[in-house]
Amino acid sequence: EKAWKFFEKQPNGYKRTIMYWVLSAKQEATQKSRLEKLIFESENDEECGKFYFPLKDAERRGKF
Repeated sequence: EKAWKFFEKQPNGYKRTIMYWVLSAKQEATQKSRLEKLIFESENDEECGKFYFPLKDAERRGKF
């Protein structure tokens, strides 16, 4: 419940991004692991900011 209250207070952009991060995992086990990390960090009033989105090759080269 504490985690949910913290999550609800976050800006919409954060919530949208973090939910994409959780749900974009291909394996159910990975989704579960990411959700557990989100809940744990939210219970401690911390944003779950240590996630990684791989960049496309063009972005890495600076060609957006």
